[in-house]
Amino acid sequence: MIRKLAILAFAAAGFCSCLSEALPGTEPKIDPGADALTVPADFSERQDTVITLQVRSNRSWFAHFNDSASPVDPSDASASVDWAELNISDHENLTKVEDITELELRISRNRARESRDGVLNFWFGGGVFASVQVHQQAAVYRLAAEAASSTTVCSADSVAVVVRSNTCWSAEVQPSSTADISLSKSSGTDTDTLYVRFDENFEFFEKVGVVTISAEGCEPCTITITQGEAVPYLILDDVTGTRIPSDLAEWPIRLKTNCSDVQAAFRDSCELADAVIEKVSDREFLLKFTNQAGDPVVDKKAKIVFSAPNSDELVVEFAHNPLLQMNFLTDPCPATPLPTKTDAEESSHTLTVGEHSYEVGLKAAFFRADAKVLVFYKSSYIAAPAIEGYTLRKFIITFRGHTSNNKAKVTVKGTGADAATLYSKANISLAIPTPVNDYVTHEVVVGENCENQPAPGVSYRICQGSSYIAHIRNLAFMYEKD
Repeated sequence: MIRKLAILAFAAAGFCSCLSEALPGTEPKIDPGADALTVPADFSERQDTVITLQVRSNRSWFAHFNDSASPVDPSDASASVDWAELNISDHENLTKVEDITELELRISRNRARESRDGVLNFWFGGGVFASVQVHQQAAVYRLAAEAASSTTVCSADSVAVVVRSNTCWSAEVQPSSTADISLSKSSGTDTDTLYVRFDENFEFFEKVGVVTISAEGCEPCTITITQGEAVPYLILDDVTGTRIPSDLAEWPIRLKTNCSDVQAAFRDSCELADAVIEKVSDREFLLKFTNQAGDPVVDKKAKIVFSAPNSDELVVEFAHNPLLQMNFLTDPCPATPLPTKTDAEESSHTLTVGEHSYEVGLKAAFFRADAKVLVFYKSSYIAAPAIEGYTLRKFIITFRGHTSNNKAKVTVKGTGADAATLYSKANISLAIPTPVNDYVTHEVVVGENCENQPAPGVSYRICQGSSYIAHIRNLAFMYEKD
């Protein structure tokens, strides 16, 4: 603005007139190339109007745009017109040789329903030398809307609706809607997209979603989308897995369905012992069974068929890989007899289940035939077998105390070259109730609260603390198939 004021001051002082004496016969010229301009309310959606003038001049000049209805002082640096601006406001020409200057006049969109007028003045010699009258038309609001589809399926879905407009608009769900719908937005400006969201239609007849889109000065647009009638279905919910972990004896089953009176029954023979299916609701069932130990690589399977009126059957097969168990009460001796006294040397014992055999390692642990327990002696350990394709997840121990020493302190470690690596917190305290003849069961999770995690096909040891003794009645290894 300081530069503008300086040019105005020079012009008022006749500075440019003095220079004209150097070139006699040269008449001042400032020609913007137009006397009047008419521009639309919005040249292009979301854009302002930019007009480029080729200004031919042989004098220095100062340009200023003013509002005809509410003019501002050109010399006031804080005063401006809020709906138009120039990319340059002055041009210096001291040689009086004609040149061409490109001047851009940017006019913002007119969102009002009244036109507006302004004037672009070119100052020279103490006053306005040339002017361009600018008329911007009043806004003519437009509104149109079109849905990507007039129909949708019975399941939860959304349909895009493109709103084409040059003004602010609002959208509203109509009471005549029979479908359960909601809108991604209730209003917008200019062209935009809203989504009509449909909840699932559980009824066996069509429903409609009706949305009205309105804007000032425009005819409202009504969009009607028909939602198809329900098609009976039974689907296993994604939250329900088909592989049951070894240590569980019941498994919740969740369905996705729009049916009522859903029933479940076993198909073919069920390999899970004492298995039953309890119905909680049409969408929830509970599979219960007796968890029997067995060969961890041989799944026990249960095939369940779900049915409902007018719907196709859903058949799902569930698999449960058993716990590998050493029960010293009922089956005290593996194929390789257990030691009957403490031995500092590591011993290997073959545990045969079905058609498979597994090697179990012991150190400083021995079998007491009179009590039918494995004595988990001071600093002893039991190494679980490594099974290809399966990861050891837990040791499950049922044991009692020895005399007054009513606890065990255990740590899970690796084997072989990995023997010093911890796969649990050190010295986990497993409480034992009194008297010492009472047995208790504890689970020790491999890798719990530890950076080191178990891997498939690897053996791990559960180690007893150096000052503790426990009598193990049952020991089970839980494996997870990769």
